[in-house]
Amino acid sequence: MGLPKNWVETELHDVVLYKKGKKPKILKEEEFENSLPYLDIKAFEEGEIRRYADKDSSNFIDEEDIGIVWDGARSGWVSIGKSGALGSTIAKLTPLKIESTYLYRFLQSKFAYINSNTRGTGIPHVDPQVLWSIQFPFPPLPEQERIVTKLDALFGQIDQMKQSLERIPQLLANFKQQVLTQAVTGKLTEAWREGKELESYLNQIKLNRENAYKEILEIAKREGERKPKKLINNKYENHAFNEDFLKVKYWKVDNLVNIADLITDGEHSTPQRQDEGYYLLSARNVKNGYLDLSKVDYVGEEEYKKLVKRCNPEPNDVLLSCSGTVGRTTVVPKGIEFVMVRSAALIKFQSNKEISKYIEIFLMSTPGQNQINELKKSTAQANIFIGPIGKISITIPSLKEISEIINRVENLFTKSDAIEAQYKTLKAKIDSLPQAILHKAFKGELVPQLPTDGNAKDLLKEIEKLKLDKKQIGKRTRRNKSPLTKKNQIEQLKQEIKKILKEKKQGLDYESLRKELLTNKNDINFKMILKELMDDGIVSQYFNKNEKQMMIKINL
Repeated sequence: MGLPKNWVETELHDVVLYKKGKKPKILKEEEFENSLPYLDIKAFEEGEIRRYADKDSSNFIDEEDIGIVWDGARSGWVSIGKSGALGSTIAKLTPLKIESTYLYRFLQSKFAYINSNTRGTGIPHVDPQVLWSIQFPFPPLPEQERIVTKLDALFGQIDQMKQSLERIPQLLANFKQQVLTQAVTGKLTEAWREGKELESYLNQIKLNRENAYKEILEIAKREGERKPKKLINNKYENHAFNEDFLKVKYWKVDNLVNIADLITDGEHSTPQRQDEGYYLLSARNVKNGYLDLSKVDYVGEEEYKKLVKRCNPEPNDVLLSCSGTVGRTTVVPKGIEFVMVRSAALIKFQSNKEISKYIEIFLMSTPGQNQINELKKSTAQANIFIGPIGKISITIPSLKEISEIINRVENLFTKSDAIEAQYKTLKAKIDSLPQAILHKAFKGELVPQLPTDGNAKDLLKEIEKLKLDKKQIGKRTRRNKSPLTKKNQIEQLKQEIKKILKEKKQGLDYESLRKELLTNKNDINFKMILKELMDDGIVSQYFNKNEKQMMIKINL
């Protein structure tokens, strides 16, 4: 990567200090004396503090540190500006003479890379080798500060655009719902009706279904087949319909059971599924206005022939999801053969195919959905059964107005869908902006370089010196700790031995292990401690043929 001449590039581990979080000794849901907010992944991602940790046994993260999720599906996700007790699945990176937000933004740009290169077969973890070897480009400090200022301004603008865009899907959904409701209450075609003599299509619907039933009955008698179920024609009853929705005087209203040829549902017993064949659909496939075939089951030909005798979906019938997510509806399209399970209802309209789209529109409208919600049975899983489906009240205009309503709804939905497509395209472009901006920022293309900024090589030398100084201070601090009791010294030495041997898979010989520990023979009986660890089965000895000497190794 070609960088500006006053920039420098080094591995990430060269410019940060690292510390992993840990589980504290005391962890409570309420604050207590000498406690800190416990910053787990929920706190980092959503700002939700659920627990508090004791200060003395916790690792602390400061607002200038970068928190990085170390374990789990979100490994590599970073946050800044939080302080408290560092959670056990989080690590902190403390930048050395690097502007904190500059480093934070850089790590943001690397999330996908870190997250897709984790280690661990079960729970993923950040791979230290991947993280620390990332090449980190940086300019002199003044330019870092200008880049951060620019990024903050640009990301603020992007957030504003996203907030504005977030309203569009709901606005479009509200618009469609208003169109549907105005369609089935007469508002949508109010001007169209003026000066027209119109009559409700309800009587003709009933006549059509009776004639179709008689024809099916005659065919069944002639061919010796089973008689079809009797046609239902009950007196109209208002079960859950708000009559305020009936705005047009000449329109009539009746129950769905008196309009449809038949209302039934899919197979109740468990069908014999197979890997291919005829579609076996359920409520999950029924969406508002279409069938979703992205996830389907299949049945073979024999099973299909058996199931279709009970429930035979044909083009221009209407489907209704009646279990789980209740109330989604669509007209059966042409060119598809399928059978169903009981979670979807079939409302047949073969005698009145011309109104099936209107029925779909009504069932999706607010008057339709209100009734479905009133009539459904709420148990552990919501259901609406065949009987209650038949009780749904439907407003019936003239056939001419039904056709006009269908045309107007489809035209308005087409315009709405075009707006939604534009929204999705714009959203995709805006979502890609942050990475594009970050890419430019870390190539030195976001802000100009100034001759007064200096050179990042000098800054890197300062960082290297600072890191070395901190290591030396850490060593001195460890040496200057208050004296431990002999018992504590022995226990501490045991822990150090185990730690060293875990890192040295092949083990170490006695003298090399003692040197690693920097222990004076005269301080404590080193051999005695090794014997105790061997007696406890923690370590063991073996002869290394290559080294031709006895080695000590940990028993994993």
